[in-house]
Amino acid sequence: MNAQKIIIGTLVVSVLFATGLAVKADGALAPNVDVSKNGKVNLNILKKADKIITNTKKQVKYVVNNGVTLDNTSGGPNLAAPVTVDSQVISNDKGTIMGVRTYTADLSQAEVVKKVGNLNAMSFGEFWGTKVFAASQNQTNSDKTYSVTFKLNINWIVSNGYASLTKVTGGYGSCIDHVYVANSSVTTATNGQIKGSSGYTQQVDDKSEGNSLSWSITRNYKPVKVPASGANVGATYFATLKRGNSTWKFQTTNRAY
Repeated sequence: MNAQKIIIGTLVVSVLFATGLAVKADGALAPNVDVSKNGKVNLNILKKADKIITNTKKQVKYVVNNGVTLDNTSGGPNLAAPVTVDSQVISNDKGTIMGVRTYTADLSQAEVVKKVGNLNAMSFGEFWGTKVFAASQNQTNSDKTYSVTFKLNINWIVSNGYASLTKVTGGYGSCIDHVYVANSSVTTATNGQIKGSSGYTQQVDDKSEGNSLSWSITRNYKPVKVPASGANVGATYFATLKRGNSTWKFQTTNRAY
């Protein structure tokens, strides 16, 4: 399995955009929307994708195992779950290209991260607490019926060599077995050179979403020049999940560039 783990913690814009993503282990969910110098948009599949679902000129969709981690802040096991990345071009008219990119984190497939020396190992022993079956008190199994799915969607536009973030939507599915989302928040941001200016400008907003099952945020950020080193357009979704005395911090970042 690829160790594509996103660090859980407080978002700092310099962390989000200086390196693209704050990452744990050896990599990140790299952007797959590339803009060439002549303004052409290419959708690419991450080289370390574990499963390719769709690969066309207008859509790429793939799965990264362990694409997101949940940090247990109450001393219990940390979890890692797969992320499905879906990028689509939805309009291409007179040099203005509009697209959407969706991250879906399926926590029903989460596995426990156990540290072995300097390596992270995965096991199916626990999920939201150990499940022990009456037939064998010495046996533990993972119960993958927990239906908690987080989704983060960004809408982007590229026109005349400049990219912008227009709308961000997201939310989560039903939570069962006493698991619930206590609170959540979203940070939207761009970083780059705005037309008619020099240097780089960061446009950043934070919004609390509480325990909303779904939400939508519209942004009117000024477009930033792409391709360019340090230019970024994206959003980060934070959530706190609880079950009994256990608390997990969830975070995923969706960047178009």
